[in-house]
Amino acid sequence: MPDSPVPPPSAVTPVSTAPKERAAEIPQADKPDIAIGSLEGLVSEIALPPLRIDQSAATAEESAGVTDLGYLDEVAAKNLRIEVDEPRSKQFEYTRFYVERSDPAVAAWEIKLKAEPEKAAPADPDTAKKPTPEKSQFDGALEGFDESIASLTLEDTALKFQWLQTKRATLVEQLRNCALVMSSGNHSHRIQLRPQLLTYKFVFDLSKSNHIFEVADEYLPHAAGICFEVSNIQIPSLSIDLDPADGRIKEGETLRLKTREDGIPVEFQFTLSVTASKATVRFVPRHQLGRRWYPFTGERVYGSIGDLQNALADGRGRLSAAQSAISSLPGQISSIESRMRADSPDYAQVASQRSLMVKQLNAARGTARRLSKSLPEIEAKIPQLTSVAALGKQVHMKGRLEFRAYIPLEYGELVLLKTGTEEPPVEKEKGKK
Repeated sequence: MPDSPVPPPSAVTPVSTAPKERAAEIPQADKPDIAIGSLEGLVSEIALPPLRIDQSAATAEESAGVTDLGYLDEVAAKNLRIEVDEPRSKQFEYTRFYVERSDPAVAAWEIKLKAEPEKAAPADPDTAKKPTPEKSQFDGALEGFDESIASLTLEDTALKFQWLQTKRATLVEQLRNCALVMSSGNHSHRIQLRPQLLTYKFVFDLSKSNHIFEVADEYLPHAAGICFEVSNIQIPSLSIDLDPADGRIKEGETLRLKTREDGIPVEFQFTLSVTASKATVRFVPRHQLGRRWYPFTGERVYGSIGDLQNALADGRGRLSAAQSAISSLPGQISSIESRMRADSPDYAQVASQRSLMVKQLNAARGTARRLSKSLPEIEAKIPQLTSVAALGKQVHMKGRLEFRAYIPLEYGELVLLKTGTEEPPVEKEKGKK
């Protein structure tokens, strides 16, 4: 591990981002050749367009807000059943999305949002005894409702999604954390309503004490509704223990990749944090020395080795001085004691010299005891840290792993971010072409 390695490009720089908000229409000639009655022509994920909140202020294109979900033939559309797979931990527990067919004779459906606030908390048996509170301007937001928020229509074999106007943007936006589950006959298909981000393989970069990368930043579900998971850890000739063992954590939890090098515990930590506006993962490499934990970086490890070497040299010098004092002071004290007479005019001065030498002897003995115990410990730590530095060279920019951040749904999952198979680009050193 170099003393001051050059930081590489971010280990989580996206190699592909979300599709454009409005999917481009596929020309008729490019429509996929799919089996009759199957659902193979549908997309697997989609970026939903912006909501239609105020139609009077929208452009014609924004008002249309139509997004293609792929292609269906009449056979598949005739018996098509559509359900919404929602997060297990929802932002608003009293709401649910569902789909109804608008007209049995037409291939058209509506996605609906139903809210039942009274189910969010157990009924209060004493409510009837209390006076009815005055109406508040916010009461409307807490009332139950059941309304259509989007339409799905089949137009010349193309399945189209379109938002309907709504004044409940905060609630409706949560549809982006869901998946549409399609079934027709023996065929089934899922459409993730938020595009997953794909990034490079994660590289163990030990040039920094921590790395933070963003998982998602809009329309997040409940904090407990996001998970992070690592897999396929590749560090040459190194045994790793996972805590928790399945390599999976929720918000506020820490995943630890543990190993030991020459008796020193080493950990690579991943911590998932979720706020109202952002979900992030922090990567922290660290090692233990004594009872304390330290950043596992080249600068810190080599700095610690240098500090220990300096402490060892200083301690040896102090021990040598203490041992010399322990050897010489007893004789000096005896010599002074032989000259101490109560009737001597310099008795007080001689007694003061003796007292000072006794204190020096006791201090030297204490210093020798402490250093005799601590110096072997310092000597033992230097080769241990040297082994940790060797481990750093083995891991730094060579270790790899895969990860994903996702939302567990009732019957499946929605992937927010995951690593792909591509390696991150290597930054050329200065002066090299």
